[in-house]
Amino acid sequence: MKKTKYFYILIVMWLLVSCNKESKNAREKIYVANELEGTISVLNADTYKEIKKIDLSYKGEMYKAHNVDVTPDGKYAMATAVPHSINGEEFLMLMNSKNDKVKKRIRLGKDQHLSHVVIDANSSMAYVTAYDPGQLIVVSLIAENVSKRIDLGKQTGPHGLRILGKKVYIACLESKELLEVDVLTNQIKRTYLDGVAVQTAVFDKIPLVCVSLYDKKQIVKYNTQTGDTNVISLPLDSQGPIQIYPSKDNTLLYVCDQGILDNRPYSNKVYVIDVNSNQVIKTIEVGKGAHGVTTNDAGSKLFITNIFDNTVSVIDASSYEVLQTITVGVSPNGIAHLINPYK
Repeated sequence: MKKTKYFYILIVMWLLVSCNKESKNAREKIYVANELEGTISVLNADTYKEIKKIDLSYKGEMYKAHNVDVTPDGKYAMATAVPHSINGEEFLMLMNSKNDKVKKRIRLGKDQHLSHVVIDANSSMAYVTAYDPGQLIVVSLIAENVSKRIDLGKQTGPHGLRILGKKVYIACLESKELLEVDVLTNQIKRTYLDGVAVQTAVFDKIPLVCVSLYDKKQIVKYNTQTGDTNVISLPLDSQGPIQIYPSKDNTLLYVCDQGILDNRPYSNKVYVIDVNSNQVIKTIEVGKGAHGVTTNDAGSKLFITNIFDNTVSVIDASSYEVLQTITVGVSPNGIAHLINPYK
C-alpha cells in the first residue's frame, strides 16, 4: 500500500516538473481564456500542444476568464476574471510565464463586469475596460494595484480595446462609439459608429484603427490622423464579427465571424480583408463560433478560438489552410501570443 502511494506521488511530481519544463522551454506560447471553465490554456505555438492549464479559481469559487493579454517583455500573462457568483470581488489575474502560475490577484472591485485588458509597450501598465461603471481602469504592474480610473461615461459599455503609444482605442457596445483615450491626460475623443462596436484593431505602421460592428456585420476603418471613417460590409453569409487583428505588415485585417448573439446561428468563418482595397480576399472555415484571434511572432500563423467547439484553429497565413485544431477548455474566448524570454 505504501509503495503504491509513493509511486503515485512520484508520478505527480514528475508531471509537475515536466509541465514546468515545457512552459519554460517553449519558444513561443499562446494563452487562451476558457471563459466558462475558469482556466487559461497555455499552448506551445510550435508543437500545437497544450502544455499547461492554469486554474483561476479563488477560495473554492470558479472565476470566469473572459480576456487575456501578455506583457511585451514576455514575463507575464494576465486575464480579466469575474466570479461565478453575484457581487463577488473581480480581479486582474497576473500569471508568471516562467512557470505559468498565478502570481498575483489584483483587486479591481465589485460589480465591474470586467471585459478586456491590454498592456503598454513598457510592460509597466495594464488597461482594463469595466463595462458596468463605464470606466477604463489603469493598473500599475510595478506596484500591482489600481493607479487611476478614467470615466468614459455611463451606459457606454466599454468592451474590446487596443493600445498604441499613449492612446487606447476602445469599442463601446452600448453607446456604439469608438473612444480614443489619451491615458496621460485622460482626454477622450468620441466617434459615433451607428453599430454595436465589439473590438478594435490598431495598425502600428499606418494611421488606421478598425472596429467590428456586430449587428451591422461591418468593419469600420478610422483614420487616426484625419478622423475620417470608411465602412466595409462583410459577405452576405456573415453572422456578425467579434474580434479582429491586423497582419504584421499592416496590409490585412483578420476578422472572426462568430454569430450566436441576437439569436443568430453560429458562424465558422474567418474573413481576410485587404485594407487598401477594402475587399474580402479570402474566407477561411474554422470551428463553430470563431471568436478570438492572434498571430505568432513572425505573422506566419493565425490562432483562432472557437467558442462552440472548445478548440483553437491554427491557420497558415500564406496558404490559409488549417494546419491543426487544438482542444482546449470550455468556451475559449480571448487569446494572446507570447515570446518566451526564458528560452
